[in-house]
Amino acid sequence: MALVFIDLDGFKAINDSHSHQAGDHVLQVVAHRIGMVVRSHDTVVRWGGDEFLVLLEVLEDETAGLAVVNRISTELAKPIWYLGQQVGVTASVGGAFWRTGDEADVAELVRRADATMYSVKRNGRNAFAVFDAANEPITASTGVVVQAFPLLAQVAACDGCRRCGIPEPARRLVG
Repeated sequence: MALVFIDLDGFKAINDSHSHQAGDHVLQVVAHRIGMVVRSHDTVVRWGGDEFLVLLEVLEDETAGLAVVNRISTELAKPIWYLGQQVGVTASVGGAFWRTGDEADVAELVRRADATMYSVKRNGRNAFAVFDAANEPITASTGVVVQAFPLLAQVAACDGCRRCGIPEPARRLVG
């Protein structure tokens, strides 16, 4: 299992220079794009503001999780248009894998993914890194063994998060 924390780079500037309606449009497009590329059993949550969490609950190995993150990153790199103007953003992404024997709960996985995402922001933004066992952000190429376990309900029940309700293609955005 993996938890992916996504923070949009440059989102505040869109609200400030274009409008809050433009910002709302960007959030809807981003949520839709994430929902189009995750697997049907993954969960997408708008954590707040311009932050999203993606729970990758069933993974055969690290490669499967990184493939999903790569699809997300590719989609988020595409331009976004609002009223004829490009208002695209980039994304800083931090990931945390749960490993067999790891005693981390959902809150700890969120903390790890969040800390890793902020490390990406400090080091130039628009990139992805994974949290390792030594509590240091590492590149996505490091090997990790992933074990799935049922935390879907815990993530959905976290204080301050809203379910996007968009994991299937062409589903209307809710929230």
